[in-house]
Amino acid sequence: MNHLIDLTLDPNYADICGITQEELEANFTPEIESILEKTAKSREGYLGELRRFYNGYRFSRKPLKVYNPFGLLNHFESGEFASYWYETGTPTFLTKLIAEQRVNIIELDNMRVGSDDFRKYDIEDMEALPLLYQAGLPHHI
Repeated sequence: MNHLIDLTLDPNYADICGITQEELEANFTPEIESILEKTAKSREGYLGELRRFYNGYRFSRKPLKVYNPFGLLNHFESGEFASYWYETGTPTFLTKLIAEQRVNIIELDNMRVGSDDFRKYDIEDMEALPLLYQAGLPHHI
């Protein structure tokens, strides 16, 4: 296990950890139609809302954004827009790190991390932003 390759920013795998727009529209038609029937929203308006809420993940410089699968599937189940990614487990050490480094999580819309940020494996000197990125916080790189 000492020869692992970090695929985090590899453009060849930019869509491996999410659902693309094309996959959403091709594979989730019944779920989309069900929500549209319940809410009487227009298809275009609803898809735009989905994009704004769940399609903010990028895993390379490639301009491909993917939907968070956990958030999207929970949304289809409940019909509610919510930050389901947070429910997957917010480790205590990460919340402490955010507080210690005074990371303003409200202003993370334009957060930027680069490949060098993922090469720091010192548990005593860890940066919060790369961890937030890998934990699934909506981001842009």
